[in-house]
Parts: sequence; structure tokens; C-alpha cells
Amino acid sequence: KDSVGCGEFHDLIQLVELASMTNMSVIQLLPVNDTSVHDNWMDSYPYSALSVFALHPMYISLPQVLAHYGGSGDAGILSEIEGHRRALDGPTVNYEGVMKAKGDVCGKLLSLYWKRCHRDEEFNDFVEENAFWLSPYATFCAMKSFFGHSDHSDWGSMRNPAYAIKRVLGGRTLKDLFNPDADLSLALPGSSIGSRQGKDPKGNEALLSSFASVMRHAVFVQFHLHLQFAKVKHCAEASAVALKGDLPIGVDKNSVECWVKRECFRMDVCAGSPPDYYSNEGQNWGFPTYDWEAMEREGFSWWKERLSHMANFFHAYRIDHILGFFRIWEVPARNKAKEEVSADDILLPGLLGRFRPVLTIQRSELDARGIWDIDRLCKPYITMDLLEELFGADLAQAVAAFFLFKRHEYYEFKEPFTES
Repeated sequence: KDSVGCGEFHDLIQLVELASMTNMSVIQLLPVNDTSVHDNWMDSYPYSALSVFALHPMYISLPQVLAHYGGSGDAGILSEIEGHRRALDGPTVNYEGVMKAKGDVCGKLLSLYWKRCHRDEEFNDFVEENAFWLSPYATFCAMKSFFGHSDHSDWGSMRNPAYAIKRVLGGRTLKDLFNPDADLSLALPGSSIGSRQGKDPKGNEALLSSFASVMRHAVFVQFHLHLQFAKVKHCAEASAVALKGDLPIGVDKNSVECWVKRECFRMDVCAGSPPDYYSNEGQNWGFPTYDWEAMEREGFSWWKERLSHMANFFHAYRIDHILGFFRIWEVPARNKAKEEVSADDILLPGLLGRFRPVLTIQRSELDARGIWDIDRLCKPYITMDLLEELFGADLAQAVAAFFLFKRHEYYEFKEPFTES
């Protein structure tokens, strides 16, 4: 009842207490990572992560942030929080409303307390221990805000994460962004960024200031999410209750991971599933698949970091679509016959995919089993009965326009229509 618009990490403490009282030993959660890819309601889907390390800002408890700085008596902020709580207390979650309300209040809390962060030992420890993902994440948030979208393939020279981080931070650390005495004026020497190039030093200073503001906000929110969720884990352990997290099979193609570790993902294909009882056309989930060979060359470092980070909050994991870690259904990311159509505009049906890895069947194996009609297995099986059912009175016109007679009552597409 005290949360703003949705359940929050702090609310889980009550659930832990209930589980302990009723002799339940495990609490399982859906994925709780940041999914803010589009900055709209589509991000409410929890399995399309913007970052596998960052926690979702919607789960932050605003009064807990205020209390951390001893500001529980700040009547103005508390009144605003209460106003948002009442406005968002509906029968369903207003995702966009929750994100805006919490983003606005966190921005005000940041403006009040950011100068105190660099003297906060707990904050400094968090930034240092999580710098390996926090710096790319904060920089990504700044780039997303600057360009107006998360499609990092369209960020010009900022497609290169190492270059982008160097240009934005200029050799400084995230902690410097919270030091009011730090000199940040030279982090963008010579020119602005991406498609907004220029050589106006004042313009560069204004640009850096906007970057620093977005990055401070991202780090500040993640710090408090970390504190609040870690407190839940501590309470769960004290109550002999285990927290079970959810490890999704994929990440969004416009995620921090695909920006920083692009070589570890097969960006030209999407994960999905073949046709089955529930979907005649199969499924295309839109996630790039993992390049396991590339990951192995890196010693699976990304997986080790990911699982170690999840251990900060969870005692066990549910592995989503575990079969996909052994073999995955891959669908082409775009229609090769229409290269001008981007993967954002259309997802090809799962029907056009195939398994990877897969053991191929040799022609000799089929011959040995008396299977000779290879076209029957590999091409659309188009019969006269099917055409009559589909086209009815337009049968003759449809056949003349699109099909070639092959044998018996079997037809195949004309060449212009064989592309997927």
C-alpha cells in the first residue's frame, strides 16, 4: 500500500516475513533487470533486458532513498511522493506513469544529495566494485538520451563503446561526476559527438553537462536499487527464505550488452521457436543469439560476471528456455530480398528458421531408407486440393500468376516468389 504504482523491492521484505510465518522456503521472481529500451509501455516486458546487470528503476522505493540521507522529514518531497502514490493507485500498473513519476522524483532527490555521494563510503564502494558494467551502462544511458533512441548501430562513431566511454569520461571515473570540485570541462576536446558535430567549446561544455546529468542519475538510481534489493536478500537469509531469480534466454539487440560485447552475439539472426500446436508460423522473439565460440575464446567471462552479479541478490536461478543453451532455433533478422527493411520494421516468422547447432542429414541416409522425394521434405507442398481450398473461383488466375505445374497434382512457386 505504501509503494508508488507497482510493487517495489522494499515490499519484498513483507513477503519474506509472510513466507517465513507460513513455512514457505522459496520466493521466485520474474526478471528484474532494466528493460528501458524504448522508454514506453513496451518496456514492461521483463524478458527483453537493456542490461543484464542494471536493476529496473520502477522497483525503487522513493521514501527509502529519502531515508538514506536522513530526509524522512522533507515534507515537500514526501507530499509529492504521496501524490504520485494516490494518482497511480489503480487496478493495473500504469507503466509509463510509474516510470515518469519515479524518474522525476529521483531527479529531485539527486539534485538535493548528489554532492554528498562522493563522501559516502558505501556509494564509493558500490561504484568501484561495479565499474565494469556501471560505466558502460551510464554511458549508454547518456548516448540514448542524446540520440533519442537505443539503436547503437545508428550512433555514428559512438557505435564503438570504448571510444564513446573515453570521449564522455575523458579518463575520469564515475565518482568524479559526483565530486563538485572535479574539472569536467575537457572531457570532450575538439568536437561534439555523432551527427551533431561542431567545434564550439561552449557547446561541448553544455553537452558534457547534459551527459553528466544523465549518468549521475543512472548511477544514483542503481546505487539505491542495489541497497534496497541487497537488504531484501539479507532479510531473506535471516528468515531462512531463499530468493530465486530468473535468467532470461536472451537480451535485447539494442542493449548495453550488444553494444559492449557485440562480438559475442549473432546479430544477423534472432532466437525463436519452430511451428508447433500453438503457433503455425513459429515464433520470432527478436533477440540475437549467443556466439558460443566467441564467448569461449573469452573464457565465458561475460557469463561469469553475470552470474556472480546475480548472486548479490539471489540464492538460486530459474534458467529461461534452458534447452536454448544447447541448441536454439535461429530466424534470419531481416528479409534478404528486401534489404531496405530493417529488423525494427518487421520480424520474419519463426517458420523460416532452423536449429543451431544441428546434425545434418546426408542424401545417402535418405536413399538408404527409401526416401526419394526430397522436394516433398524441403519445399512447400502445394497440391491442387490446397489451391482450390485457398483460391476457390480465382484458382485459374492465381495458378497462372504464381505457380508452375510440376507433376501429377503438385505445383511449385514461380522463381520471383521463392524468396522468403
